[in-house]
Amino acid sequence: MALVDNFDSYNDGDLNGQGGWSGSPTYAVQTSVVYSGPKAVSATIGSGGIRISKSITPETNGSQIAYQRVSTGSSGGSYFEIWSSGTRIAVFGFDAGASKIYLYYLTGGGLSNVEILYPYSADTWYKFELEWNSTNNQVRARINDGSWFGWYNCDAFGDIDTVSLFNSEGIITGYFDSFSDPNAPPPAVGKSQGLII
Repeated sequence: MALVDNFDSYNDGDLNGQGGWSGSPTYAVQTSVVYSGPKAVSATIGSGGIRISKSITPETNGSQIAYQRVSTGSSGGSYFEIWSSGTRIAVFGFDAGASKIYLYYLTGGGLSNVEILYPYSADTWYKFELEWNSTNNQVRARINDGSWFGWYNCDAFGDIDTVSLFNSEGIITGYFDSFSDPNAPPPAVGKSQGLII
């Protein structure tokens, strides 16, 4: 089953150690910038990459929804990831340096990428949806309930068992909220998907 978490029941401050989350103490539960409900998570870094993860019930074929936004910035990235038995299968989020939303997926032993939306607007919430089919070793993605982009072939992988938040080196702040939360309202921004390059 996909991760369902809106962070609303957690104490403000360090996400690490709350609700099964484990990893960098930089991720903080806060009430200043939220999508739905009273709380969301944010992280700002200056150098190096940070990550925090949570196990889910292993799922062969499924999907993960996450609402994300980033502050204005010229470098860094903010993403959510899906993992299978310790191997990162797909990464979906913002690349501030390129001003693009990317889907990265595991193929040929490394991560290939495809542009999902260009440009994005900083300080704006987007609904990210990532679907996987480990029977066929494929992933696909969409933004704001728009059209799905085609399936992308990955290296062979098993059931998805972990979801993580990841921020790469840079100066932006990433925000996360309403992971597959059925009570989250629809996104406020348009459904335009842009073009794959």
